[in-house]
Amino acid sequence: MTPISFLPTNFIPSLDEIIHADHLAGQSGPYNKAAFVEFLRLSHCGENLEFILDVDKYISRFCQAENMPFLDDEAIMENSRLVSFWREIYHTYISRTAPQEVNVPGKLLDVFSAETLP
Repeated sequence: MTPISFLPTNFIPSLDEIIHADHLAGQSGPYNKAAFVEFLRLSHCGENLEFILDVDKYISRFCQAENMPFLDDEAIMENSRLVSFWREIYHTYISRTAPQEVNVPGKLLDVFSAETLP
């Protein structure tokens, strides 16, 4: 007798899958990026998604910069661009006077600085 296996009828993707997976883009139902963006808009917290996307870009660029030769002119320029991008993220989302401030616990907030890359 073959064992019976049950497949989940509702697959709930992770946040990362919703944000980055192209195969979910055209999917109907509540688990796609368009539905998530609409939910955030209605909840008045769209800045959270913008923050996540900007931090993802920052991390990606930071990881790429780590693989560049240390004293290469392009590496120096990219480091300068990373510092500028970090300051933009900090002043837009993290500082206590940020126009799109995200909810960050106070102890964690005190660790961040606009002048120091995380």
